[in-house]
Amino acid sequence: MKRINLSLLVGLACMLFLSQQPAYSQTSTTSEQVMRDLLNEVRALRQDLRRMTATAYRAQTMIERLRVQQGQVNRLTLELNRVRLELAGLKSSRVELKEKLTETEKRWEAGAIPSSEVTAIKTTLADLDRREPELMIRESQLGAELTVEQGNLEALNKRLDAIEQELLTITKSDDEKPRKKNQ
Repeated sequence: MKRINLSLLVGLACMLFLSQQPAYSQTSTTSEQVMRDLLNEVRALRQDLRRMTATAYRAQTMIERLRVQQGQVNRLTLELNRVRLELAGLKSSRVELKEKLTETEKRWEAGAIPSSEVTAIKTTLADLDRREPELMIRESQLGAELTVEQGNLEALNKRLDAIEQELLTITKSDDEKPRKKNQ
């Protein structure tokens, strides 16, 4: 009976040992798979972090360029407005001076004033006639420059929008990753 019990005990021990071997092997495989999955996730996170960092740097650079460009557009807009105001003032001054010249010439012909007053008004009108084309040319140049700079500003805004979309895509894909694993 002792022999039977001993052989039975040895048989049971062998069965237990052999049955635990596959379970141990399966646990080891599962743990290796978990480690590989974790390693892949860390690599993906590192890659996403690099992309986000690079995109954030590009966005910051773009914002600075946008700020400079906006300053350029503002400066040109102010200069163009100043030239337009000066041109409008010049045109209204011309109308007033022509009326004044007509009155002054009548008074000079009557002998009420010296000819130097008529000459002074004519000189002022000649200066206005010389200044007006210069201002019109300057207005045209500023208008063209402003159009170009506004186009550059619009292009920078579009690039910044694209960077923003890229950042949203990165964060959106990060938000979707855990959902896929949970489902």
